[in-house]
Amino acid sequence: HPSASLRIGSHWLKAEQKAQAILWLSRAAAQALEGHDLDETIRIAEEAIAAGASGAQLGHLRALQATAAFWQSSYQQCQSWALSALLDLRPGGALFFRLLADAFISSSRIGDQATVDALQREAVGIDAAAGAQDERLICLARMSFHFLMGHDLARADLLLAHLTDRLSQDSVPAPLVRAQLLHALGMRAAVLGDMAGYAEKLVEVVAAFEEAGDLRNACIETT
Repeated sequence: HPSASLRIGSHWLKAEQKAQAILWLSRAAAQALEGHDLDETIRIAEEAIAAGASGAQLGHLRALQATAAFWQSSYQQCQSWALSALLDLRPGGALFFRLLADAFISSSRIGDQATVDALQREAVGIDAAAGAQDERLICLARMSFHFLMGHDLARADLLLAHLTDRLSQDSVPAPLVRAQLLHALGMRAAVLGDMAGYAEKLVEVVAAFEEAGDLRNACIETT
């Protein structure tokens, strides 16, 4: 529970044991995000950062803040925190690709096309580390969906080609990968005027999000 971790972190902070304080405050911030308390996530993470978090720890804390800001639709702040986090995270890791997608979408929402282009090149050019392949595929799917929202079929199809080529090697993709791919393919159908195809994909998208346990995205797609 975030309140228990927060109490322990505050105790270590008062005792001037900053390494322990940062550890427990980081746990509290992550638990707050899991509980969808976005303001508290940002606040606790900032407290840990103020205590002297650096390197990968700082990257993970900024990542928590970026995710919270993304879900608050605070895209300028999300971009700032996500780009900062990427500097401290291992390139090619799962969290790296998750943040790359958030930074990409946020950059697009605020009209920062130069950063959009740079992040797209990075997503295509960096190989996934061990255990991060699914997050890379999800990143590519989210980027392609966003290009489709802007009716940029050429750039969307470039990303989808990378995605489908990799998926052809897997007989059964993970539910969240399948959800994001179907999401993009459904939007592609809509852009081409195939609303029946879009509706069919949407049903599959919701089912895949639910199977993955991603109820937040499942709810968004049903509203």
